[in-house]
Amino acid sequence: MKGPIKRQIAGLGWLELGLTLAGLTVVSGLLVESGPELWDALVSQSWPARGVTGGVVVTIGVLAEVIIGVLIAQEARRKEREANLEIAASNDRASKAEQAAAEANLASRKLEVMLVDRKLSNPIGFIEAMRAFSGTSVMFIVADDMESMRLCSRLENDLRSAGWTIYPMPQRVSGLSECVVLALQFDEWYTHGPLRNATVALGDWLNEDGVVTAPEFQSIKTFTGVTIKVGSRPSTLTAFEALRKGWRWTLDQLIVR
Repeated sequence: MKGPIKRQIAGLGWLELGLTLAGLTVVSGLLVESGPELWDALVSQSWPARGVTGGVVVTIGVLAEVIIGVLIAQEARRKEREANLEIAASNDRASKAEQAAAEANLASRKLEVMLVDRKLSNPIGFIEAMRAFSGTSVMFIVADDMESMRLCSRLENDLRSAGWTIYPMPQRVSGLSECVVLALQFDEWYTHGPLRNATVALGDWLNEDGVVTAPEFQSIKTFTGVTIKVGSRPSTLTAFEALRKGWRWTLDQLIVR
């Protein structure tokens, strides 16, 4: 069997095929039952008996019912395919919208890293958290740019409000790393628990708040306390993310050791 009829039969589902076969069986039975009498009426050119006429009407009705049922089933399948295609297209649009939103968020973060002043989002909470380490001695060194000096001033005022001891006026230098470095003498990390805990708490808070930090260990002892080196903000988002992850990774290595 070739051509459109074969394609139509190949396109039938099991339910449609069963409905078609059942309908054709009924039609065949009705034709077998009424066919001879109908043929005699046609040959004699007379009106068939009432029973034959009724059989013909029933046959036509059953055949029409089968055809309509198949068409309805095929239409339902067509609409289901269209709905599936629309759902797939909708999911694709949603995926592209999410990707665009992610790219926009990334661009916003890049601008924030490169253009927006670093500052604490919750200064009051920061001060309260740092009060637990009141009395910790701090010395500031700051890069010679306005944004770094503004951040240094904020940190200095907040730590002073938390009861930390500030020594003396911040020193302005060039060539600092693009982050806030927390420096202390190496042996103090293991021998001076309160100083180590204060350094970790300060770095964790700043790092989580987007003021990325890095630890540094000095071999020459200058004073017992934390040296905070406020360098310029990271110039790229890659550097920002690397510093943010590097803070906790370095501390984990030191804790394991």
